[in-house]
Amino acid sequence: MKRKAAVTAVLSCLLAMSAAVPAMAAEAVDYVYLSIVSEDDLYEIEPGIAVSGMEPMLWEEDSCTIVDYNVSGDTDTPKVRYTYSIELEAEDGYRFDRNTIVSVYGSYDVSFSLRNNNRTMIVLARTYPFYVLEEVTGIQIGSDGMARWNEVDCAKNYSVCIYYETVKGKTGDTKKTVKTNEIDLSKYTDEEKYAWVTISVKALADVSAIQKDYILESNYVFDDGEIDDEHYVDYYEFTNIPCDYTAELPAGVSGNPFDPNTVYVNPSTKPSTTTPPGAVTPPSTTTPPASKLATTPSAQADGWYGSGDDWYYIKNGQQIVGDWLNSCGDEWYFFDALGDMCHGWLNVGGEVYWLNESHDGTFGRMLAGYRIINGKTFYFNDVHDGSYGALYVNRRTPDGRYAGVDGVVR
Repeated sequence: MKRKAAVTAVLSCLLAMSAAVPAMAAEAVDYVYLSIVSEDDLYEIEPGIAVSGMEPMLWEEDSCTIVDYNVSGDTDTPKVRYTYSIELEAEDGYRFDRNTIVSVYGSYDVSFSLRNNNRTMIVLARTYPFYVLEEVTGIQIGSDGMARWNEVDCAKNYSVCIYYETVKGKTGDTKKTVKTNEIDLSKYTDEEKYAWVTISVKALADVSAIQKDYILESNYVFDDGEIDDEHYVDYYEFTNIPCDYTAELPAGVSGNPFDPNTVYVNPSTKPSTTTPPGAVTPPSTTTPPASKLATTPSAQADGWYGSGDDWYYIKNGQQIVGDWLNSCGDEWYFFDALGDMCHGWLNVGGEVYWLNESHDGTFGRMLAGYRIINGKTFYFNDVHDGSYGALYVNRRTPDGRYAGVDGVVR
C-alpha cells in the first residue's frame, strides 16, 4: 500500500509538472486591441438615430481571439451608458497577465479580469450610443416679434443665425445663442427699419465631458425645413471617438485601428535588437568579396533569393550590393557590402533608418512614422522630401512632440 501511494504521489507530481510546462512556456500577451465601433457603423448616420451595440472586433489576432460577448443596459437612449462584456481566449503558446494592456476603441472606460489560469480574459467596456441631434423643427416668428421652435432632446442651448434686410436695402446677419427654444426678434420686425427677417436654428448638445464625443450637432435649418447653406455639414463624422486603455499605451502607439498611421505592438512583431541608433556603420565598400560572388549563381533571374534572415536581390542579372532597392512604392530595402539585405538599425549616408525585423511579409523593409523599438519611441520621416525614412533627431515631430539627441521621442 505504501509503494502504491508513493507511485501515485510521483505520478501526481509528474502530471502537475507537465501541466505547468505549457503555462510557464507561454508568452505573455502585451497588448490587446479591440474596437466596438467601425467606420461603416457611423457612415452617413442620420439625425435622431442612435447607433449602438455593434459587434466588437479584434486586431492583431495572432495571440488571442474573441469567443463571446454580450451587451447590458439601455443601448437606444442617448446620454445613457451601457456596457460590453467581451470574452477573449489566448491562443496556444500565449497567456494574459495583469500587465497586459487592453485598449477599446469606442469606449471611455475599460477594465478586465482573468480566469482559467490566465488563458481567458473578460473585458468590460463602458460606452454610450453614438447619436446626432435631431434637426430643429416648427420655427415660427409671431406677431409679437418672438421666434419659437420645438425643443430638441439632449439640447442645452440653441444657436440662432439671424438674416435681415433694412428698408434701405442693406442686408446683414448675426448669430446669437439662447438658453430656451425662443428668441426676441422684435428689433427686426419694426417695419419702418427692416424689410424682412428670417432665422436658421441648430440645437447645441447638453452633454458631460465624457458624453460629448458620442453626440454630434445637426445642421442649422430654416422655418421651411431647408438646410442653411451658409453653415452646412455635408455629412456627420465622429472625429474624436473615445478610446480608453487599462494602462498607458507606449508613446506613439495608437488605439485607433482605423488610423492609417496606427502602430501596433505585439509579441509576434516586437523587434528584439538592442543596438542603439548610430551603432551600425555604413558599408565600407560596394564590392563584395570574391567568395561571396562565387556563391551567387550567374544565371539567376531577377528577384528575391534566400530564406529566414538571409536574403539578397538580383537586378538586371547582378546582385545588389551597398545600395538601396526600391521594389515599388514606399518599399525600400538596403543591401550591405556583401549583398546581404540589412534589417534593424542602419546608419548610412549620414542618416539613421529602421529596417523591419518582423517576419510579417515585409522583413527588411524601411519603416516610417512612429515606431516602438525596445520600449522606446522613435519617429522616422514619413514625407517624401528626399529624406524619407530618416530618424528625427533633436527636432520636433509633425505633431509637436520632441525627438532628443538620441532620437527618442518624449
